[in-house]
Amino acid sequence: MTALVTGGNGHLGSTIVRMLSESGARVRAGVLSREAEPGVAQIAALPGVEVVEANVLDPAALEAAMAGVETVFHTAAIYAYVLKPGDAERLIRTSVEGAANAVRAAARRRVRKVVMTSSVVTLPPKRRGEPAATEEEWANDLAVPYFRAKVEAERTAHALARDLNLELVTILPGSIGGPGFFRNTPTIDIIEGIAGGSMRMAAPDQNLPWVDVRDAARAHLLAAQGPASGRYIAANDAFPSFMELTRLLNAIDPAIPVAPRLAPEAMIPLARFFDWLGNRTMGTPRVVAPELLRTMKGKIWAASSARIAHDLGWRPEVSIEQSLADTLRQIVANRPAR
Repeated sequence: MTALVTGGNGHLGSTIVRMLSESGARVRAGVLSREAEPGVAQIAALPGVEVVEANVLDPAALEAAMAGVETVFHTAAIYAYVLKPGDAERLIRTSVEGAANAVRAAARRRVRKVVMTSSVVTLPPKRRGEPAATEEEWANDLAVPYFRAKVEAERTAHALARDLNLELVTILPGSIGGPGFFRNTPTIDIIEGIAGGSMRMAAPDQNLPWVDVRDAARAHLLAAQGPASGRYIAANDAFPSFMELTRLLNAIDPAIPVAPRLAPEAMIPLARFFDWLGNRTMGTPRVVAPELLRTMKGKIWAASSARIAHDLGWRPEVSIEQSLADTLRQIVANRPAR
């Protein structure tokens, strides 16, 4: 296989690059900059890997990066919840225009298949007791900019692919944890926050749709290699609650506090304040956005990976305990030496 991976130094992108390299494939890892981006030197040192500058907002650069490529893994996007003024527009534009540019460039270069990373946030969250979401469903509350970006990008990509007669498969992973990241994502921030004591008083009565990065990467590779079409949810069979996450992390490192109780409903509007306070006093990352609180009020994540199991034989292979332990080790490894 000859492949381009956009976002090639991201958590998922770099894992796909490593797996392709280990399989003997020739890989181009697309990055924003060879000089300023974290992890580029490590990726460039892998056998069979060429690092290229491929800004997804630059159609010409994308098309050049796809010359002679059979398969494109489009993983590049901005993943953020806590935003500064003006960031929402940039996040949405990067996702939607980036997806459109990738599909158009692939069609012009006659790429065999594009496998694009979407997210379970393109699915509607559920009230407890409701059936798990499937690939036929789409989120309709798009007040969270990141949710809107992923929904609009995936819908745009599928519509363009149909018009251009391009084979496109989208993978909807859960929140991605595990090793191999060069910088934190919001998912990693949540784990680092819990490790730092952000839930020492109480845990929100919600859950996290977890998947290990190695399992998520494997889902992308299976979609590229086999007869796949449409959308595929790729996440663990059971999503851990935040209370469960504190217990699991405490079992790995007893210094991490277990949440003693669930946060009462009346405390939820104060979550932003405690998020800010934890950041100021304990240095825990900020992860709470007001739109996210409103969208998820009274709801949890519930999604079925039955389709990808049936079509591609994919099932999670990395336990959540192992994934969390590897996540913690990578967080520690990435901290600046004192």
